[in-house]
Amino acid sequence: DDDLQRELAFYKQALVAAQVAAKNFEEKGVQWKRPEDYFAEMVKSDAHMDRVRKKLIEERSQMEAVEQAKKARENRRYAKQVEAERRKEKAQTKKKEVEKVTKWRQQRKRNGYAGDADLPEAAGLGNKRSKTPMGAIRGTPTGAGNKSKKRQHKDAKFGFGGPKRRMKQNDANSAADVSGYKPAGFDKKGLKTRNGGVQKKQNSRPGKAKRQQNRNRRT
Repeated sequence: DDDLQRELAFYKQALVAAQVAAKNFEEKGVQWKRPEDYFAEMVKSDAHMDRVRKKLIEERSQMEAVEQAKKARENRRYAKQVEAERRKEKAQTKKKEVEKVTKWRQQRKRNGYAGDADLPEAAGLGNKRSKTPMGAIRGTPTGAGNKSKKRQHKDAKFGFGGPKRRMKQNDANSAADVSGYKPAGFDKKGLKTRNGGVQKKQNSRPGKAKRQQNRNRRT
């Protein structure tokens, strides 16, 4: 009842029969081995085998395409996860900064708005900006005597920087100074001008319709 033992018995019987037949052929001088330069005709034609080869190549290409698409989906999924983590981290950081600013405002309100209102970092809130000069970061010394010629030329042309906050803010003297005030709609003599500006000289050239009438009269 064992199929494996049955097949093994058939194999051994066929092997012994082949060995006995080969021995008899050799005793009688009959050639039974195929010559090395003998090519037997294939059961299937070359056209059929070419179709089989193309089919195998197509199946392998499809499998590779499926694998590449699978890898691409996995990469996109991983990229989405990374983007989601980055956005989540950014949102948490923003939330913390807003909370810090809110606490700083509440603290200033409790203190009666005393101190510098433009420096929340002074109370230990918000991101502290590095006060290291750019020259020190690049490994170059800073100072007026160490400026390059290009930097000196730009400073001479555009200025050397400095505080620019509240430069245009009025004080008591500037608010009381009305020497540069020019009321709109009046000229130097106090006469009202057209459209609030300087009166323009009337154009002596007639309009298009008037010029056409003049041509018709001439003809």
